[in-house]
Amino acid sequence: MGRQKFFWSVGLAVFFVAGILLSYSAAQNVQVVDLSSQNLRDRLYASGFITAQPLPSWGKIAGTKNQVFNLSAGEIIFIKIDSGKTVKPGDRFAIGHVQKEVFSPGVKKKMGDLVVVPGEIMIVGANEDLVAAKIERSYSIFFVGDAILSPLPAPPAAMPIRSLKNIEGSILLSAEDSSNITEKEIVFIDRGRKDSIIPGDLFSVYQTGFFSQETLKTKENLPEFKVGEMVVVSVQEETSTALVTQSSQEIHIGDKVASGRD
Repeated sequence: MGRQKFFWSVGLAVFFVAGILLSYSAAQNVQVVDLSSQNLRDRLYASGFITAQPLPSWGKIAGTKNQVFNLSAGEIIFIKIDSGKTVKPGDRFAIGHVQKEVFSPGVKKKMGDLVVVPGEIMIVGANEDLVAAKIERSYSIFFVGDAILSPLPAPPAAMPIRSLKNIEGSILLSAEDSSNITEKEIVFIDRGRKDSIIPGDLFSVYQTGFFSQETLKTKENLPEFKVGEMVVVSVQEETSTALVTQSSQEIHIGDKVASGRD
């Protein structure tokens, strides 16, 4: 139950901050990013998060009713609940799949694991050993061994934009695993809650030009060019998830991000 409270507290914090900023937005005419599209909301939810901490799971997927590789909504799966936890029919959970390790570009510092959310389930029955659950929503492929998580907070339909200065970082990863990132794509950056970032923070994206090896070896301050903007939509301790809201050219993993707008 303590782990479930963790997810609820994170969710309530997001909505509390969003509520405050919405009120401020109305009073100050602050720009708002539109997240009302159901397709976009599903993509944001399914993109998951990067975490360096063990997943606070309720159990794992132990098997399926039918031998189906690509499970979809309506299918029945079986859950092995962790010792000391109890569930009942009607309880809802998210599925968490650890997709890969994530490292900071260049220095190769491990930032954590990317945990995607391939779907949501509802408990429909239980016995002493295994719990039956129905897949209510399916965003991508489920795997036996995937973790059962407390429901994650859904993104709000609109989020006021906050434009601060003096926070710099870089793009870690594209949620769509794209090497050429453009507008409306979801990315992860290497700055998070410990850097005082909150949902709604605006970041500009910068690239340098192309220079000779001789010039690069001098380590001079090379000119930077703004190539896009992004808005943070969810925050973890050391990383954040952001939506690219503007791009004048392709954005790449490792590109510099800086809070605020020029």
